[in-house]
Amino acid sequence: MKNPPVLFLNEADQFLHRRINASKSADHMYNQMQNIFLEQLEQFKGVLIATTNLVENMDTAFSRRFHYKIEFKRPGPDERLRLWQVHIPEKAPLAEDVDLRYLAECYDLSGGQIAVVVRNAATKAARRGNKISLDDFIRACEVELTGNFDDKGRAIAGF
Repeated sequence: MKNPPVLFLNEADQFLHRRINASKSADHMYNQMQNIFLEQLEQFKGVLIATTNLVENMDTAFSRRFHYKIEFKRPGPDERLRLWQVHIPEKAPLAEDVDLRYLAECYDLSGGQIAVVVRNAATKAARRGNKISLDDFIRACEVELTGNFDDKGRAIAGF
C-alpha cells in the first residue's frame, strides 16, 4: 500500500461505546461486536480519526488504542465574537440594535450553534420582511440553548 488508509469515525461514541453488563442475549451480542471492533482496530494499518463530544461514554479499552487525543475547548467570548462575525454574511440586513459583543459574552455557544442561530434569526426576520434584530438573535440563542423540540421535530418558541 503506497499510502495508509484513513478511517474517519464522526460521533465515534456510537461505535466505541462502553461495554455493558450483559443480562440479555442482545447485551452479549453487543459486547461481542465491541470485542470484534477492538480486535479489528488492533490490526488496522492506517490512520483512525475519531470525533465525539461524549468522550465520557467511550470504552477505556478503545481509548487506550489512540496515540493522540486532542481536546477542542469551547470558544471563549473573544472567539465567539469572531465566530459571530464569520457566520453573519457581510451584506446581511442587520438592525441598528445588533450587538455582537453582547451575544458573544452572554451566550456560551459553539461555532456550529452560532451558525444555526444566525440562520434561524435571519429566517425569522425574512418572514417578517424586516432586518435581523438583536431580539431575533436572542430568541434564536434561547431556542438553541434549550434544545427543545416538539413531537414533529420543530424547535419550540416560534422558530
